[in-house]
Amino acid sequence: MQPFSSENNITVRLRYPNTIGKLSEVTGAIAEAGGRIGSITIVRTEKTHIIRDFSLNAASKAHASKLKSTIQGVPNVEMIDTWESNYKLREGGKLEIVSTARLKDYVDLSMACNTELSRISSAIHKDQSAARVNTIRNNIVGIVTNGTSVLGLGNIGSAAALPLLEGKAVLFKELSRVNAFPICLDVKDTASMIEMVRAISCTFGAISLEAIAAPACFEIERELTDAIDIPILHDNQHSTAAVMAAALINALKITGAAANNLRAVVCGAGAVGTACARMLLHLDIGDIVVCDRKGAIHAGRNDLPPHKRWLADNTNSEKRAGDLSSVLEGSNIFIGAAGANILRPSDVRVMEKDSIVFVLSNPVSEIDPEELEDFAAIVATGRSEYPNQINNALCFPGLFRGLLESRAQRVTREMLRAAAKAIADVIPESELRPDYIIPGVFNDLVASAVSNAVVAAANSPRFPRTPVYFEY
Repeated sequence: MQPFSSENNITVRLRYPNTIGKLSEVTGAIAEAGGRIGSITIVRTEKTHIIRDFSLNAASKAHASKLKSTIQGVPNVEMIDTWESNYKLREGGKLEIVSTARLKDYVDLSMACNTELSRISSAIHKDQSAARVNTIRNNIVGIVTNGTSVLGLGNIGSAAALPLLEGKAVLFKELSRVNAFPICLDVKDTASMIEMVRAISCTFGAISLEAIAAPACFEIERELTDAIDIPILHDNQHSTAAVMAAALINALKITGAAANNLRAVVCGAGAVGTACARMLLHLDIGDIVVCDRKGAIHAGRNDLPPHKRWLADNTNSEKRAGDLSSVLEGSNIFIGAAGANILRPSDVRVMEKDSIVFVLSNPVSEIDPEELEDFAAIVATGRSEYPNQINNALCFPGLFRGLLESRAQRVTREMLRAAAKAIADVIPESELRPDYIIPGVFNDLVASAVSNAVVAAANSPRFPRTPVYFEY
């Protein structure tokens, strides 16, 4: 059976006699069919019957259908309704605007909407920094996309990316108490997007760029960072790379290997793969080879755009050429950032024994993680159903909380490295295991640890101010 995934969650509403043993009969049938029960909620109690909602997790759409058929076969059980839980959760969206001002009378109305407004507006007119104190600006992030590179879906357009941005805003709020609002821009050309984000930037304390395809994402981030005085971060690449680095830091603690003696292969030269390669350079990995669809990126290739030319000049010191399988031979680390099922078991087995394999693609990995169990020393994925999930939600909520608290004007590479170390250090060395090298998203220590590290990096005179954006 396939691994369980939240995308296959269903809810069934059942009506059955409210007699002793009937509930256990229903749950037993679900268990017999291989289903997992997430929750059971009473909807209504009648004179002789009861109606309950059962939230179930299935391994596939076919398995969900089997669960429904099995339940319908239980005597005296009526299935009133059924729905896909994810769709129900998203009805009406996942966000709302909540007022911090309570309007009980005309005095409150005057204070909120008239009397105080002119004074505050005048103060901001004289000193723009006053907006950080007297408006929402110091605790709101604009999440901006044009929908050209949505996780697992590609270029689906700005409107279709809205559910992703809503979910991101929920994570900001729930994990770090940061307000965030989705902004979907129906533009494709880089210049228009830069100008539109610049024009709205005075509303926000920071901007998180989301789901923007490479190489445009590099230019947009660079131009906006230089144009406006609030932090700009293309989160897909940088937060993912920071969490990858945190996991690798802890993996190397377990293996005891020296970073400068290791060879890494990064599959994927888009936004995430490029950011991961740069982070590996900062971790002093001995040699790094980045592969795109045409194979290894090296100085001898004449088909490289600027960001890949930078990779050719700064990685692959041996100028190794060839396809993914050939450059994997003898390597110790694999970082997958390219897409589903691009790695074969035979590819992995040319690596050094007890290698470190991170397959970041989600919802389907570069290789089935089960294929790595008898070979790799440590495996991490981008998927929640396996141990060691490389989830950028471990980084960005705390990172942006630190940016807002420090009132930083830009994100630096030193902040990202500090965030990576903070995430790694959440797990004491005594508790590290091959299946526990990275904390979970709901670990209460993570966001505050990252935030504190970012504030310290922003305020420390020891740290240089290396821009986070890609310079080439």
